[in-house]
Amino acid sequence: MSSRSVVELNPGDELRETANQVHEFGTLGVLADREFRYCRLGATAVTAGKVLQTAANVANHDDDLVVTAAAAGVTAVTVALGATAITADQYKDGYVYFHTSTGTGPGQMFKIGTHPAVASSGAFAVPFAGDQRLVTAVNATTTAGLMIAPHNKVIIAPTTHTGHCVGVTPFDVTADYYFWAQTKGVRNTLIQGTVTIGQEVMRSDGVAGAVEAADAAGTVENQILGTVTLIVNADADYGLIALKID
Repeated sequence: MSSRSVVELNPGDELRETANQVHEFGTLGVLADREFRYCRLGATAVTAGKVLQTAANVANHDDDLVVTAAAAGVTAVTVALGATAITADQYKDGYVYFHTSTGTGPGQMFKIGTHPAVASSGAFAVPFAGDQRLVTAVNATTTAGLMIAPHNKVIIAPTTHTGHCVGVTPFDVTADYYFWAQTKGVRNTLIQGTVTIGQEVMRSDGVAGAVEAADAAGTVENQILGTVTLIVNADADYGLIALKID
């Protein structure tokens, strides 16, 4: 598997998918006029021109996991899982983060390496990827959370946030396959409602996978995804959006 963080794509590479992983999640793919991020789709296929978001957090993994005290310099930290098991490499290339201000070492975050499956309510020895080591010791009052790699198991963007948007499908993508999601440059994208040239757009709060006109009065759906270009198409059609997704 390639570990390069930037890949120069040839025209057509952005329209291919594979059953096996070729690059690290989030690898930047570049064409002359467009940019992409390397992703794996979740368990449901998604057609072309749909907005994607990160996988939703697992409630028993994402917050307030009790940590076993560990000294600075270790390469793994053990956390007590909630009542949901972990599959092998479910969190590989994702993150473990420490957040409770009453404990030691909050604010630290580490990329997770390859790991085995762990039973529900089990002890998960979270391995740090590469040469990472704990910088500040953590104690028994420190708590942690786990985050799946942002570009792993991505899903069609629902009408309310359960994660942030990461790109748009450039073709019909097969469930569980690896592919390049477009993040920058002009992309034909599903439209909901009325949009105008030069207008910024955000995730639709009415149609999954669509964009709608940005609304300053919006609430949780207002991550700006791009700008309407020279072509304006109607509700439920696909229109050209100059994407700017980070």
